[in-house]
Amino acid sequence: VPEGGKYEVNPFKGNMDLDKLKKLIEGVGPENVPLIFTCITNNPVCGQAVAMANIRAVSEIAHSYNIPYILDAARKVAVGEVDLDACRTLDYEAARAALMKITGVGVKVADCTLLYGMHRLEAFPLDVWMKRAMATLLPGVTPADFGGFAGIAQQFIFHYSRSNPSLFEAKNC
Repeated sequence: VPEGGKYEVNPFKGNMDLDKLKKLIEGVGPENVPLIFTCITNNPVCGQAVAMANIRAVSEIAHSYNIPYILDAARKVAVGEVDLDACRTLDYEAARAALMKITGVGVKVADCTLLYGMHRLEAFPLDVWMKRAMATLLPGVTPADFGGFAGIAQQFIFHYSRSNPSLFEAKNC
């Protein structure tokens, strides 16, 4: 910020330029964009308001390319709507439900967060690949069958299935 606290032309216009965002993603490839981050702060000097419509549009663009959009999580944690520390000690279902208050967080992402970030061993992230692995390797078995160590079982099943792709080629999975 220049002395005096204002720019001749304010380079921060508040809303993200949606066309430029799309062009950037297409230009570098979505696989090379690890996340999209919007920082909204209380900046009385040069900051300008960001329209909720723009935030929603950025989120839609991010999700259309399967790119994480970091905003909602930060806001909900900052205002106390989601208490990450409590998620470490809440019962499993309550912790999962708390995380799913964050826009874009579904069952799988909540379970990944609980298992990998909070060391909740009862969490069993289940995506298309793991469903395929379970159906092929352990038909009729559910994550609940592994009890409090489901997350450890999930890791072994995932590793084994990824290490043995031929098991899935024969079934045209």
